[in-house]
Amino acid sequence: MPVENPPAIPPKRERKKKSRPVLPIAEKLALSPWMELPKTGSRCPYTNLNRALIERLTRPSKDNDMKPIVKSTYLKTPGSRVGTPMFHLPSMLEYLEQCSNPEKLPPLRSTE
Repeated sequence: MPVENPPAIPPKRERKKKSRPVLPIAEKLALSPWMELPKTGSRCPYTNLNRALIERLTRPSKDNDMKPIVKSTYLKTPGSRVGTPMFHLPSMLEYLEQCSNPEKLPPLRSTE
């Protein structure tokens, strides 16, 4: 009696990562100056900063004397407990521009 081959297992479909199109900065600022923080492990397409550094610049902490360097907000729907963290792209770009001239930088303590 011939042995039948088991049915072939179809290969798993690879998930395509959904990526948003990256607009030129001028077009992005014309639409909205606010940006979502990048997902953990990824970088902002306009500043190339990771989420941890953006959070450090946008949240009040001892590092920045409880005065955030970059404007930020939470986008929340009424009744929700958690919102989407957003940061102000023009103020981030202004801060990065100031980084080229260290005398004008706001104080940021090192975490060492």
